[in-house]
Formats: sequence, C-alpha cells, structure tokens
Amino acid sequence: MHTVAQLKQLREKLLEELLQIPQYRALKAMERFIGEMSAIYENMSDPLESDKETPTSYSSHGKVGGADGAAHAPSKVASYLPTHRVA
Repeated sequence: MHTVAQLKQLREKLLEELLQIPQYRALKAMERFIGEMSAIYENMSDPLESDKETPTSYSSHGKVGGADGAAHAPSKVASYLPTHRVA
C-alpha cells in the first residue's frame, strides 16, 4: 500500500505525462469548448422558457402551418445536371 503523500505524487506524475499526449490535450480542449457552449445555450434558453412561447403559438401569428400554410407547399426541386451549369 502507498501512503497518501505517495499517491498524490504518483497522481501528479501521471497528470504531467498525460499533458504531454496531444490526444489528451485535444480531449480536454474539446471538453472545455463543450462546457462553454453548453453554458451559452443554457443562458439563451432561459428567456424562451419565461415567455412560454410554443410552436402552436407561432402558428397563430401566421408564421408556421395553418390553413394558408398548406397552400404554400414546397415545389419539387429538379436534380442537378452538369448541362444546367452556367458558363
């Protein structure tokens, strides 16, 4: 068995070795980035929750769906052919 001091030294040594590995550093950078992005999006979602806006309330404004939404069905998109290219 190791003493607590020895375990702390071993942990520090292993961390120093891990920090030399590029993949580990990249993983830690990605974790920080994901944490920062999560914090940003969590803060952005709070105003939406306080407004209690739902997708059905948007449709009452005429922005989504509704009776006239069906009249504006998307047209079929033609497939790309190289002959359609403009010189």
